[in-house]
Amino acid sequence: MSDPITALNNLHVPVVLIGAAILFILVAIVGGGIKGVLVVPPISKVPRIILGISGVLFLLLGLVIAAVPPTISSPTVVATPTPAPAFNPIPTNFNVTVIKLNNGQVLQAGQPIPVSRSPLTITGTYSTKGSRQVWVLVQDTYGKYYLQNPPVAFGDTGQWTASNIITAVGTIKILFVCATAQGNSVFQQMVATGPSGFTLLPEGSQILQEIPIRMIAG
Repeated sequence: MSDPITALNNLHVPVVLIGAAILFILVAIVGGGIKGVLVVPPISKVPRIILGISGVLFLLLGLVIAAVPPTISSPTVVATPTPAPAFNPIPTNFNVTVIKLNNGQVLQAGQPIPVSRSPLTITGTYSTKGSRQVWVLVQDTYGKYYLQNPPVAFGDTGQWTASNIITAVGTIKILFVCATAQGNSVFQQMVATGPSGFTLLPEGSQILQEIPIRMIAG
């Protein structure tokens, strides 16, 4: 609610007060006897003084009220909450950094891998690990995939490790596959039933990265 002075100001009362003040002061000075549109009979001295004082008071009150600026209510600003960033279930910036043979030797780019140096251990980096499981598959020249176990282990320092990656002559790719709950269930069933090749990736799986390799006997 606004205060009384603001309410009077909004009703243009200052104009009325100032007008009445001018009229009272005019009557007090002239002393009455005004004829025409407004008929004012002659007034004695004491009432004229009272009218004059009243007129001055009305004039001051009108000027004070007119000097008070009207209150303009500001519109209520409703803060819009900032939506939380959408959570990405897929690991971001998932990259391979080092491939190690079973003797601890680091594989160089383009270097063939002797079968006897399997299984491999691969490490890499990531920005966010997401919520989905990442599995390792190897693919042979016939297009068959073979699931590796265990899945990728994510550390707390932005690094991940994939171990026990078994390769053989004919293996041409190592793939990192991100799986939804549905895809993860299929992969876990494969682990339970034992290794076997398959040609189609399960529903709910997505390839994050693949690495071409060259296996040789020895």
